[in-house]
Amino acid sequence: MTSGKPLKELSNIAAFIELHIEQGPTLENNPTHRIAAVTGIRGNLRHKICRVIGETAHSGAVNREFRHDAVLALADLLSRMDKHWKEWLDAGEDLVFTCGVVNTAKTAAIAIIPGEVTFGLDMRSLSMDTLYRFHNLMLAECDEIAKERGVRFEFDNVLVCEASGVDPQIRGRIEKAAADHCLNALSIPSGAGHDAAVLSNAGVPVGMIFVANQNGSHNWREAMKLEDFIQGAELLWHTVCDYDNK
Repeated sequence: MTSGKPLKELSNIAAFIELHIEQGPTLENNPTHRIAAVTGIRGNLRHKICRVIGETAHSGAVNREFRHDAVLALADLLSRMDKHWKEWLDAGEDLVFTCGVVNTAKTAAIAIIPGEVTFGLDMRSLSMDTLYRFHNLMLAECDEIAKERGVRFEFDNVLVCEASGVDPQIRGRIEKAAADHCLNALSIPSGAGHDAAVLSNAGVPVGMIFVANQNGSHNWREAMKLEDFIQGAELLWHTVCDYDNK
């Protein structure tokens, strides 16, 4: 990790197949298909620290036309992007958009018009072109809102993680193994990053198998039923058991 050099010659790895919980609700809400072959791993564009800079003022003494409210400016942006997001989904684009962190300044109070708000953004898609176009649309909306509300948007450098494709032949092996052994499997994308994405971007052929999990991921209530895990493990076994012979 520290040297930046791989510990193993990657060309010697025939394939990497990862078994993982889905981390989303698709499989958990499907009564008959509890496992899935992953079609691709979404890339992302992220901003860790963004700011809206407005003007702090007394909440009771400043009428609306004189305000430069940073929180309302951010609310405008998120509302507009949520609307665009739905429109893009309706048009067939693969996209998710999240504002996972929002903080007002340390001096914020109930009787103060907020003059600053910080936030973080996470956009993900199987298509990097979709991400860059949606990011540019967001910047254009920021310019409009800045003019309308007399505020300023500031963004840190965008963090980029490239989308990763799964190897078509390995994906085909997973789907065939499921069909041959009467294992009901969907075909869905992965919204989260995984070890498979790192290896794929390094040139290793990869595939992924998802297993249903309860209550989502990244929270203390997440869980997985043993019978679902067994289905996933069985699919993995049937995918790799005669790999060299095929």
